[in-house]
Amino acid sequence: MAKIIRGLHNIKAAHLGSVATIGNFDGVHLGHQAIVKQLAMQAKLRRVPSMIITFEPPPGNFLNLQRAPARITSFRDKVQVLKNLPIDWLLVLHFNHQLATINAQAFVHEIIIEKLKVCYLAVGQDFRFGYQRQGDLNLLEKLGRRYRFDVICTPTLTVDNQRVSSTQIRQALAKADLEKVKKFLGRIYQISGRVRHGQQLGRTLGCPTANIALPQGNPPLKGVFTVIVTGLSKYPLPAIANIGIRPTINDSQPLLEVHIFDFDQNIYGQYIQITFLQQIREEVKFCSLAELQVQINKDCEAAKRLFLLYNVKF
Repeated sequence: MAKIIRGLHNIKAAHLGSVATIGNFDGVHLGHQAIVKQLAMQAKLRRVPSMIITFEPPPGNFLNLQRAPARITSFRDKVQVLKNLPIDWLLVLHFNHQLATINAQAFVHEIIIEKLKVCYLAVGQDFRFGYQRQGDLNLLEKLGRRYRFDVICTPTLTVDNQRVSSTQIRQALAKADLEKVKKFLGRIYQISGRVRHGQQLGRTLGCPTANIALPQGNPPLKGVFTVIVTGLSKYPLPAIANIGIRPTINDSQPLLEVHIFDFDQNIYGQYIQITFLQQIREEVKFCSLAELQVQINKDCEAAKRLFLLYNVKF
């Protein structure tokens, strides 16, 4: 299980001379996992540690949050997946003005060579780095020859004749194509988070919800879904969830609301996992809360019918 290093100031002698890869790793999809397997093999052959270098916040979120692509996974969810891959170190660099303005050659010299002494670097063909993404694979290979570290371009992974990428997964999530998302991630799509206090609106509408805050920016998917909740009991709990900006009440902050069927416990502050199974409908703006309440009742009935198909009893 990978150990987290938060920032270059925490680099120790044991972290140096690794085989490494760099990226956002949003979603930690099958393509990312293939890179990590390659790293693990190289680490074993060279008898050196393996390292993933990633950023928080993602560069796009720091540079322009409103135009940044939706995050497939929160930082915590991403770390949980990465930690379970066969890697030694997960280096998290705080993306700030200094990293945003460093040029590509300086990034390699100061961080990859001077700070980390990387001996082998695996990246994708479309890898970009440095100020305004000026650095590319060709420059990296040139710098590898200069500083004597190996640069390997990892082959593109395809599923169903489609390139596996975070962009493809975002597009599938936007269409609620959860089956495609599952194929590209290698697992069912899940969001986790801590239950926080909300406006108690769901309770007044007869549908109390557990509210989960989402990362800043646009949510990766929107609408009403059948979901499974774990983390509250030894058995998964059937539930219905709404994810989005709640247009009926003019809420601009994205939120994940989960109503667990036949459940009445105080779970504020607890950490739960929400696994998305199937979309019931898209997010809609209703004319009134009364109209919304009618639709919520219909959604719950639709979700229960779907769960009965899975032999889930209430």
